[in-house]
Amino acid sequence: MKKKIMSFIFVLTLMFNSTVTLHAYEQPSTWAISYISRAHQAGLVPENLRSNYSEPITHAEFASLIVAAYESRYGAIMIRLPLINSPNMNIQKAATIGVIDGALHNILIDVSYVTREGAALMLSRFAYALGLELANTPPEFADSHYIAPEALDAVGQMQGSAIMSGVEPNMFAPTNPHTREQSIVIIMRLLDLAPTIRHSTPDIMTAATFEQEIFNFTNAHREAYGLRPLIWDYTLAHAAREHSRDMATNNFISHTGSDGSLISERLERVGLSGTGWGENINGGINNVYTAVTSWMDSPGNRMNILSPHMTHLGVGFYYEPYSEFVFYTTQKFVRNLSVE
Repeated sequence: MKKKIMSFIFVLTLMFNSTVTLHAYEQPSTWAISYISRAHQAGLVPENLRSNYSEPITHAEFASLIVAAYESRYGAIMIRLPLINSPNMNIQKAATIGVIDGALHNILIDVSYVTREGAALMLSRFAYALGLELANTPPEFADSHYIAPEALDAVGQMQGSAIMSGVEPNMFAPTNPHTREQSIVIIMRLLDLAPTIRHSTPDIMTAATFEQEIFNFTNAHREAYGLRPLIWDYTLAHAAREHSRDMATNNFISHTGSDGSLISERLERVGLSGTGWGENINGGINNVYTAVTSWMDSPGNRMNILSPHMTHLGVGFYYEPYSEFVFYTTQKFVRNLSVE
C-alpha cells in the first residue's frame, strides 16, 4: 500500500512539473502579468500574440498592437495613403496614423524584428497620434551614444515618462530585439498616460489624421493638374509641426518663428536641406477642405502646392484652445530633399 501511495505521489509530481513548464512557456513574465492581463481584458492582444511572450516581436505584430489600441478608442482606421510598400493591413494602418513612415518602405518590414530603439521611435509617434505630448529629455544611459540619431529623442521621451527603462547596468541596448511582452507593456503604459478622450474637430479625430488628410487633398489637387504626387517625409512633418506649435503657444501667425528663425533655418535644425523650399500656414481652420482651398485661393500658397519642382511635403497641425486662432497648420515643401 505504501508503495502504491508513493507511486501515486510520483505521478502527481510529474503532472505538476509538466503543468508548471507549460505555464512558464505560455504565460508572460511575472513583472508583465498585470499589464498583459489588462490588455487581454480590453481586447488589445491579437490571438497570435497570446503565447510565447518572451519571443522577439515583428514589425507587423507590433503594428497590430498599435492598431488595436488606437481603434479601441477612435474606431477603425481608414487607409487612404499608400505610404508603405506592404500588403499587411496593420502596417498600412500604422502608416496612416503616422506611426510608421515612408522611409520604412521595404516589404521585409512585415517580418523583421523590432529593436528596442525602433520600439521607442514607433511608440513616440503613437503618443502623438493619441494626442499625448511627452517631455523631450535626453536619454541618460551609458550606451546612449549608440542610439540611432533619429531615435534619440524618442528614447529620451520613453525614459523620461517611465514607459521604457534600460537593462542592467544602466544600458539601453538599442539594437537588442524587443519582445512581445515588452511591447504589450509599453503600449499599456502609454495608454495609461494618454487622455481617454482627445479634443475633436468636425473633420478629425487626431492631429496625425488631419495632417495626413491635408497631405492627401494636396496631392489630389496636384494630380488634377497632371503633376506627380509629393512624397511624405516624417522629419519634414516634425519641422512643420514644431512651427505650428510655436505659433500656437506664442499666439501669432507668421513664416518667421518666434525666435526670428527663417524657413531654411528650421529645416537645418532637423537635419534637412534641399535645392528649394516653400511654406504654407494658416490659423483658425479645422476643416481639411477649407484649409487646402484657402491656400489654393492664395497665389503664393497655390504656387507651392502646384509647383512641378517640389518633391516632398510635411504637414504639421497643432491645437491650442487658449490661443487666438486655436487651430494652426503648417505645410513644408522641399525640392530634392536630402538629410544632412
